[in-house]
Amino acid sequence: MKRQLFGRAFFLLVVLAVLFFLGYVFYLQWAFWWFDMVLHFLGGAVVAMGGVATWLYLFPETNSDITKIILTALFWVIFIGILWELYEVHFGITFLSDGIVYVRDTASDLIMDICGGIFGVLYTLRLSSKKTLQIL
Repeated sequence: MKRQLFGRAFFLLVVLAVLFFLGYVFYLQWAFWWFDMVLHFLGGAVVAMGGVATWLYLFPETNSDITKIILTALFWVIFIGILWELYEVHFGITFLSDGIVYVRDTASDLIMDICGGIFGVLYTLRLSSKKTLQIL
């Protein structure tokens, strides 16, 4: 089951990478206002799925501690999301001088990261064990 979890997370990572590449080449982030949101949602899901799968692999005895698993995964989603926003500023993909536009864009990016992370956590827990979701 753990290989299946990593496999699905990796597949989603490949889909995300292809979409990011296509978006970069064809300027899809700028042509379609929603494209960046899709990428952030998928990114949050990938980080959460990978985080939960790693947690279940490293700490199999703590599978019943759902709250700790969810909070840890969401912490990593937020942390990676913030790092990504810093990456965008550092490499000139977005600019602090854009003012309120930058703030709105960053806020929506982080919200989509978190939404994707919640989806990724719930999806991974559902895959890992039907019993786990009954605790929720």
